Amino acid sequence: MSMASFIPTQIILSLPTGKRMFFVALLVYVDDIVLASNDSHACNEFKRYHHSCFSIKDLVSLKYFLGIEVACGPKGLFLSQR
Repeated sequence: MSMASFIPTQIILSLPTGKRMFFVALLVYVDDIVLASNDSHACNEFKRYHHSCFSIKDLVSLKYFLGIEVACGPKGLFLSQR
C-alpha cells in the first residue's frame, strides 16, 4: 500500500456514565497502540478485555511514540521531538 492510498481514521468514543462523560482514544501505528482516557476504570476495562483476547504488554506510562517524547507534568503532557 502506498502512502498516497492510506487514509487515517480518527474515532473518539464518548459514553455517558451517569452525570459524567468520559472518552477513550485509541492510537494505532503498526504494532504500537496508545490508549488514552480521562477515566482510569475505562482504560483498565479496555486492557482487561483485550488481554483476554490476545497477549498484550502494558508499558504503563508513555515515554515515546512515533519519535515524539512524551513527558507528564503537573499541568499535563509535554510533547517534544528532537
